[in-house]
Amino acid sequence: MPFTSYTFSISGVTIAFRLPWPCEITPAFQPFLTQRQADIRIEVQTSPVLPVFQEPPIHEGVLFQVYQTPQGFVRVFREKQEKSPVYAQSRYDASSHCGTITCLPGNEQAFREISNVFLHIGLEPLMLSFDRLLFHACFVSTEPGGILFSGPSGIGKSTQGNLWTRFRGARVLNGDRPVLSRQADGWHAWGSPYAGSSHVHLNEEQPVRAVVMLRQGSQNTAERLSVQQAFRGLYSATVMNTWDRTYMTRACDLLAQLANEVPVYRLTCTPDERAVQCLEDKLREGG
Repeated sequence: MPFTSYTFSISGVTIAFRLPWPCEITPAFQPFLTQRQADIRIEVQTSPVLPVFQEPPIHEGVLFQVYQTPQGFVRVFREKQEKSPVYAQSRYDASSHCGTITCLPGNEQAFREISNVFLHIGLEPLMLSFDRLLFHACFVSTEPGGILFSGPSGIGKSTQGNLWTRFRGARVLNGDRPVLSRQADGWHAWGSPYAGSSHVHLNEEQPVRAVVMLRQGSQNTAERLSVQQAFRGLYSATVMNTWDRTYMTRACDLLAQLANEVPVYRLTCTPDERAVQCLEDKLREGG
């Protein structure tokens, strides 16, 4: 059976997938296609039998369970129905930058779109193996620099990003899950294929000027957070694999650097231009 390969560049890291069937490259992933040499290699394959784990999982989420083996962590996927049989498993070795996704024959349709292939391996461990963090925010390119609006779902991240676009000529580069990394000249953010309802997923980067943790209110106020407060806010917005101690240690080390090196603000705001002016004034102060 001929194999098909696709390679993507996300935050400067190239990820190559090799599949035994063609795969649809959905629009969100098309800007990230590349011909560059792969940093990470993921093999998709079928097998008539998948290992059965007798011990309980160390993590049980909505999409998958995680089991620990001597060879590392395994993600186990079932259909959404309760007690449905396993149809696929995946593992990623951060030391070799190689991974596999194995599914039972007859389940190939679940991997006919590249978004589903990524879902079964998880972008966040791939990124962290190159010291990058997947961060929940609206990433906006502004005149002062890249601003990351973050906070709980529904808090108004896209609203604040769009206000900067409307009133300050800014550009939204990613509406939901940008990637953060420390470069030689400081912290940068990249767009990723994950853009949420904004559908804005540009393959662009910019140095980070500030991270803004949002809170709704009737008045507009902006305050710079202490390093400890900043770390807590950054942690809550970062995609974490809490079952993996090595992952958590490295991610927290990176977040500690970020909290020390990039201003993090709390913006209590209204959904109008006054919020833009309030934050703009604070950024100009540098406080």
